[in-house]
Amino acid sequence: MSKLSVHHYYAPEQLERAIDKFVQYYNSQRYHEALNNLTPEDVYLDRQDQILKLRKQVKINTLNQRKLNYCFGLI
Repeated sequence: MSKLSVHHYYAPEQLERAIDKFVQYYNSQRYHEALNNLTPEDVYLDRQDQILKLRKQVKINTLNQRKLNYCFGLI
């Protein structure tokens, strides 16, 4: 069950700041499944190849480390 948070804005400037903050979060911090779990900012700035290569390498390193841990009984 999700919780709905209601905020009251008493001046237009307060609402504008809240909208700006949300747009910043949505475009720069929130990962989008439709964008291969990247942010819109990452795609816009053409960083997707670099990020996806790094993720792939981290995954390979993690799997290799798990294999080593399993082979040497470190788990």
